[in-house]
Amino acid sequence: MRTGILNKLNNAGGFSGRGSGSGVLAEPEYRIFEDENGLLWRQGIRDGWAVLDVALTPTGFAGDDNVDWKLVEETYINNGENLTIDEMKYPIQTINLVAATPKVVTTTLTSEPYSIMVLDASGNEITASIEILVEFTGGVYVVTLESSESLNGVKLKILY
Repeated sequence: MRTGILNKLNNAGGFSGRGSGSGVLAEPEYRIFEDENGLLWRQGIRDGWAVLDVALTPTGFAGDDNVDWKLVEETYINNGENLTIDEMKYPIQTINLVAATPKVVTTTLTSEPYSIMVLDASGNEITASIEILVEFTGGVYVVTLESSESLNGVKLKILY
């Protein structure tokens, strides 16, 4: 199991999809994106694991495991409690960002976030113009956001 790629890609966003209302997720939760080299990636939660998959063929994630796509990395996130996706979300924060001015969001989380998603006021994911720093300070995780442009009504979503 490798964790470097998953940790590196986590700051690029979060997860989308559907989950069940209780118990283990009935369906996986995924976020699909393309990297700077044109590779198609799928990041998400599957059976209590944070996973990172890569498409191998044009059929990609609609095809077969280890033929059209493969698991690149996984990190166990379910500690024996059958948590729902709602139980793994930090409350959504709506914030305003001023260009080139760090915005510090102090959470109450004592478990390390494994995905941070930043959305603009229209609900579109922001990846290019925002730097995200996550630090463990004073017994909780602190998220610092810095944008190259001023943005109002930004939504910060954290999964832990």
